[in-house]
Parts: sequence; structure tokens; C-alpha cells
Amino acid sequence: MKICFVLPSFHPIVGGTEKQALSLAKSLKNTGVSVIVATRQSPGLRKEEIIEGIPVYRLFSPGKGRFASLFFSLSLFLFLISRRADYDIIHCHLISTLAAVSAFAAKLLNKRLIVKLGGRGSIGDVNHITKQALAGNFKLNLIKRKASFFVCPTADIAGELAEAGVEREKIRTIYNGVDTGVYRPAGGSSQIEALKNKLFKGSGKFICFTGRLSPEKNPALLMEAFIPLAAKFKEYNLAFVGAGPLENTLRKTAKENNLDERILFTGSTDNVAEYLQACEIFAITSLSEGLPNAMLEAMACGLPVVASNVGGCAEFISDMVNGVLFESKNASQLSAKLEMLIKDPALADRISENARGYVAKTCGLSSVTGEYIKLYASAAAARL
Repeated sequence: MKICFVLPSFHPIVGGTEKQALSLAKSLKNTGVSVIVATRQSPGLRKEEIIEGIPVYRLFSPGKGRFASLFFSLSLFLFLISRRADYDIIHCHLISTLAAVSAFAAKLLNKRLIVKLGGRGSIGDVNHITKQALAGNFKLNLIKRKASFFVCPTADIAGELAEAGVEREKIRTIYNGVDTGVYRPAGGSSQIEALKNKLFKGSGKFICFTGRLSPEKNPALLMEAFIPLAAKFKEYNLAFVGAGPLENTLRKTAKENNLDERILFTGSTDNVAEYLQACEIFAITSLSEGLPNAMLEAMACGLPVVASNVGGCAEFISDMVNGVLFESKNASQLSAKLEMLIKDPALADRISENARGYVAKTCGLSSVTGEYIKLYASAAAARL
């Protein structure tokens, strides 16, 4: 079985789609499936390279804007034609122009096409392509006709896709995968203490946020919720693990509230698992989500998660069982939920244990990989 991943960007560029694609590609390779990746050329990165055993081809895309997008689309089409012997199935990550190009190439070459969606609503795949009016509808119709299957990480996204006219029998729900061997609880109090000394230069307790510091992730809400907690619980600090355009604004807010010594900004890091293992509570404050990697990784590490009740967060978390939900954009409610966990360690421990077990059962990378292998086999067996 030979698969070609198509996506706008790939590792080492960091993002949810990129992380999922790399994890799945490596896991597929370990089961004997051949995977190649076609993605956009990025400054400072090689045109061709092997990343953790996966051949990656970065295709010509000069600059930014429509001109660059046009050249990238043409480059992708020519790549799919010239490399047709290297794959049986095109697996396109996100519904986009690239998926339409992939659909056209698959039709010409009698190849199968699978398309994975990432999100819903205003920042989701369907909205992204349909807001392009006539061109967007043409692309979506081409993709709908050619794709054997559409993969959605949540039932919510699957429902939105069906409303856009995709046949229900073509839609599959497969959760995002988590490597539970990497994202796991720390190995005891001594390891936690060592991690705290390594990462935080001390043994204080931490509420953790991981991900991009950008408006859609709404990290400012967590800052607002933490300010009253900081006065009540002197042993608790806040860690923003990640980088993004809001970092300077968040730093300024921390300083204005005399909390710059208690709020850590790590910047971009590959060391997310260790930060999670060293923290006590995790918060995700997004305005909209698919099924966020950050939340799944925190749950896999055995952290009690407090999440905004949007998208895949609300679908995946059973409130007060394997996580805690709060009303999106409500800082006072978020603060109250965090305080509840701080004051009730037994509740936090129970939620942590349930979270780890649920993620291991539903999102373990080996299990998710098996679901994809079955889907590829079904696509290969289906009539063109």
C-alpha cells in the first residue's frame, strides 16, 4: 500500500495538521505502509529531504498570495502526474484548493482520494472553501465527486460536512491520534520534581497552556482568569508553552499585574510532553476547535483539563468525568473551574485518571493508524 500525503505545510513547521500528519506518517511507515509527502516550498527548508524516514517533497511556490498559490497548485499537479507510480492513494489533509487539484489528478490517473478535515465553523474547512463563491463551490463539488472518503475528527465536523452535501456513506469519524508512549504521566514524584527544576527552576505548581498564542486560541482569557487566582494561591503559576502574535501583549499584561515572575513564556519548543508532565492543571480556551492535539496530549499526560465548551472539546469531554468544561469567553467561570480543581485534589486526580484512560482507549496512535489502514483498504477496493 502506497500513500501520498498532500498538505499546505509540513514539519518542521508547527501546527495541529502538521503534527498529526507526521505522527500518522511515521506510524503507517512502521506498519509497512509507504508514505511520501507533497507540500509547499518554505524558506530555509530543503526542496527534498527525509524526515524521520518519510520522504518529503517541497514544491515550487514563489512568495505569497494568489500568484504563489497558482504556482503551487500547478507544481502539485505535475508532481502527482510524474510520481504516479509512487502512490496508490492520495490522502489530502484539509479541504482546500490542494484537495481540488488532487481530485482532478486522481480522476485522470484512476487513483483513490481521501480527504481529512481539521475544523468547523468560521475557521473550518467547509467555510474556507465555500466562501470562495463560485470557484469554491466548483472545487467542493469536484472533491465531493472524486473522494472515496472524508475523514472527520469529530461528529460535529461530520455533521457540517453532510450539510454541505457530502454523502453520509462517504464520511468517517476517526479521532486524532496521540502517541501515548511519548505523552504519558511522569514516572513519580521524583521525576516531577526533576522536571520542575529543569524547566521552571523550582518546584512551584503550574497551570499550563500549550499551543499558538493567537486570537483564535484566546490565551488572554486564561491570563484574565489567572489574575484573581494568583492572589489566592501563591504557590500556583502559569506557563504559556508556545509562541505567537499575542505573546508581547500577554507579557505586558503580566507585568502590569506584577505577575511577570509567576507567568512563564517558553516560546516555540519541541519539549511539550515534559512541560505537561511537570504541570498540575491544563487549560484550553479556544474560540473554535476541531479535536485539538493540545487537549489530547494533556489528557494523555494525566492532567485534569479545563476546556471551553466548543467543537471537539465539548464532544470529547464528559464534564466532571474526564475533564471540566466552561462557557467559552467566560473568564470568571474559567477561574472558578480552575479554583475548584486547585481546592479539590481528589477530584483533580479522579478526572486525570479518567482522562488518561479515555484517550488511551480512543486516540492511541496505533489504534488510529489501524483505522486508517482499514479505510485505505476500503478505498482501494471500491469501484472508481
